[in-house]
Amino acid sequence: MLKCNSILPRIGFKLNGTRYGKKLRLIGWPFIFRYPNARIQIGNEVTINSGFFSNLIGLYQRSIVIARGNGKIQIGDRVG
Repeated sequence: MLKCNSILPRIGFKLNGTRYGKKLRLIGWPFIFRYPNARIQIGNEVTINSGFFSNLIGLYQRSIVIARGNGKIQIGDRVG
């Protein structure tokens, strides 16, 4: 299981306007995309599991979050 403690995904989140709280834990590299008028906000102590073999139903599938149009996706605190 790849634990992604790299700053690179977080830089990508910042560049695309995704806001996230403290202690964001990434397992693998999720795909998060935000259209210009949409918003994505991720709370504190959130785990996003996007690693290979992390989900037997979605084997080899990364976590994908896309906010389109004027959409808003808000992920609360302490969830995964």
